[in-house]
Amino acid sequence: MRQRALVLVGLAWTPVAATSEPLRLPPGQSLGAWEEAMVLYGFVLGDTSAGPAAWLVVFGDKWYLCVRDGAGRETKAQVTAPRSTEDRLEILALARAMLGEGVAPGVLPELVAPELPPPELPPLEPEPPPDPGPGVPEDVATPPVEPPTPAPVVGPAPDAAPDVQPVPAPAPDPPPPPSVVEENPEPPPSVDPIVAPDPPRDPVVVAPPAPSPASDPARLWFRLGGGGGWSTLTGATGLLSGSVGWDLRAPLTVGLDLGASPDRPLLGLSGAETQARADGALLVAFSPQAGPWLAVLAGASARRFRQAGQLVLWGVVPWAGVEIGWTLPPLLGLSVQLRAEARADLRPTELQLGALSAGGRGVHAGAAVAVRGRGPTPVRRLSDRSRPLPARGG
Repeated sequence: MRQRALVLVGLAWTPVAATSEPLRLPPGQSLGAWEEAMVLYGFVLGDTSAGPAAWLVVFGDKWYLCVRDGAGRETKAQVTAPRSTEDRLEILALARAMLGEGVAPGVLPELVAPELPPPELPPLEPEPPPDPGPGVPEDVATPPVEPPTPAPVVGPAPDAAPDVQPVPAPAPDPPPPPSVVEENPEPPPSVDPIVAPDPPRDPVVVAPPAPSPASDPARLWFRLGGGGGWSTLTGATGLLSGSVGWDLRAPLTVGLDLGASPDRPLLGLSGAETQARADGALLVAFSPQAGPWLAVLAGASARRFRQAGQLVLWGVVPWAGVEIGWTLPPLLGLSVQLRAEARADLRPTELQLGALSAGGRGVHAGAAVAVRGRGPTPVRRLSDRSRPLPARGG
């Protein structure tokens, strides 16, 4: 099988083609919608298995234009899904260009900015001196200010004698009152001494209650396993998977699931076409430490298609699924989990290679065995400030 490669061709096709080449449209396309573009660019519906020809391949929501020229070389280019007559004209113009010599894109001339003269600025005029303000003449000097003359100090006449008044003598203190002595004084009331209690011999420490199984703290968990099943696209297939998650509140848990399947032949083709896939999904599960397992998954699958060992196409398909199973009691920290799973594609896959086609909405069902483990349990520490209680009695 000839190797197919993506070829980008510049559209520069104006004349109507002189020859008519066979063209094959995807299933479901109306001939009337393509008739105008086919007549303009010289294409007719016919067998594309030999000689110069063009055909369209649809994979999911992607369209590919495949062309074989007179020398037997096959090229392929991704195009936009047509929604109008202009889109169909552009697709067949590209097909005609890929059958012929094609036109190389031209070189745009270099754009050079014109040189502009510097702008002319008006000359700067000197600013006038500031205005001193109204009512202040420039040539008038400020008169000096004379200090005030101090007033004379008038004192008493030197011959006058000062008027001196006599000071009265202080009055004597009154005598103290006579003291009264009681014949029979009462003694003061007696007071009992305060004795401190003895310290407790065995202090009692208040500790938090032991955690119950329902309040088990969140823990990290993981699982590794593999299995097999049946797919509507490839038949029997194998699967390797691994998961890692976090227990929110027993028995509810969330996690990330990763898986991969090897190349398997596609059903409905020649047998040389294979598909390999890698899956990633988020899961929410009911998962006690031992017992039933029920999970809901939603994710996407990256799929690779080969033909005779050569890469043809690849794409991403969303899917959803469920898992049911049973987890055996743990031994040495590990548990064995047996489960069945079912997954369905949320979008159909269509693959057309030459005269052969395959596809549809893929459904996978299978069984798997996994080993499941948990991370270490967080250690609960008592507070350093435990308050001792005094002993009662004694």
